[in-house]
Amino acid sequence: MFLIYRNIKSWFIDDCFNELTSVFSRARTELLFNTVFLAMIVSLPLIIIILLNGNYIIGFQSLIGVISAFLLLFLIKILKDTFWPAFLMIFLVNLIIAFGLIFNKENLHIKELLWMVNILVFAIFMLGIRWGLFFFGILMLCVYYYFMRVVGADLQLITTFNLNQKLFLALEMGVILIFFIYLISNFVITFRKSEKALVNVNKNLEVRNALVETQNQEITVLLKEIHHRVKNNLQVINSLLRLQSFQIKDLESRRVFEDAQSRIRAISMIHERMYKSPDLSNIKANDYFSDLLDDLFRQNLVNKQVRLNVEVNLNVLPQDIVVPLGLLLNELISNSLEHAKMGDNGVVSIQMVQDEAVLKVDYKDNGKGFDTEREAGFGLEMIDTLCEQLGASIDLQTFPNKGVHYSIQFQMNQ
Repeated sequence: MFLIYRNIKSWFIDDCFNELTSVFSRARTELLFNTVFLAMIVSLPLIIIILLNGNYIIGFQSLIGVISAFLLLFLIKILKDTFWPAFLMIFLVNLIIAFGLIFNKENLHIKELLWMVNILVFAIFMLGIRWGLFFFGILMLCVYYYFMRVVGADLQLITTFNLNQKLFLALEMGVILIFFIYLISNFVITFRKSEKALVNVNKNLEVRNALVETQNQEITVLLKEIHHRVKNNLQVINSLLRLQSFQIKDLESRRVFEDAQSRIRAISMIHERMYKSPDLSNIKANDYFSDLLDDLFRQNLVNKQVRLNVEVNLNVLPQDIVVPLGLLLNELISNSLEHAKMGDNGVVSIQMVQDEAVLKVDYKDNGKGFDTEREAGFGLEMIDTLCEQLGASIDLQTFPNKGVHYSIQFQMNQ
């Protein structure tokens, strides 16, 4: 018998079950099927007994309910959803109760009050609080009608019951009570299952978070090691270039070698500060660039009394912005200190501001400005290339014997 029940259940709701993932959705589907199926099984013998006792109106109502329940099972299979089948079932039961209260004056209706409680609990579980309150309003109208029009007749009718009628009433009350207990047990079991599922999900999340954290730490250590090795390799390359430059007699060629060494030292310095940062994915830009600018300035400053004014107001920045931006600032500083001829009263001012997704860099010096020869130099080509890499717009203003002013800005989310 149980095997037949499982096969019928599988045929009607497996398609719906396969598309559901949450514990509550599966519990609703199972509850709806069990309710409809049990209502059919229990109602069939009761209909026979009712008809044998001559209660044709109640028998007709019950028969409509059984046929409707059978059609609802097919509706679950077709729609692969429980909302509309549950809604139609609850609405139909409400309609049968209201029909019985209004038109069936000859039978006892006190049991309908208990069915209303079951329907309300069932509606809240299947449809949610909002629709539960909707059907609660309908049921309250039925309760009001019962106490205003029917309760007196019920009290008189119950005193005339014979033994068989009383036993049948007790049996129906027992069925109502069993169904109520079944609904409450479904609530409890579903909440326990959902709680257990939530605990399991939390445990899985904790395990995954621990794994991700471990992987992040390993990746961070690896990246820091990469930056450290890049810095060391650049220092080796710089040393080789310095040794090679000693053999160069031509002053212009030696100056080119010295410029290359300066750029390599700047790149090495950027990577050194990268691997010393605690978080490589998002670098605290205020401290990073304040310290980096001081280092770059000291590296390029040789026997000159030039003052550096720095104002940095930035948030965290990713690596792909920090590295080219550091190289860009190194080119600007080296150009000013090498070519601007600022003397002992020179001033270099750098302002870096982040306004939401836009980063702005204002760079000024009070040197001699650019001449036409220097405008085609390699340093400016490097600056243009780094600006293209950042997707930045650059505005250069040069003032004879008063210096230069770079205004650079770019979008952070590019």
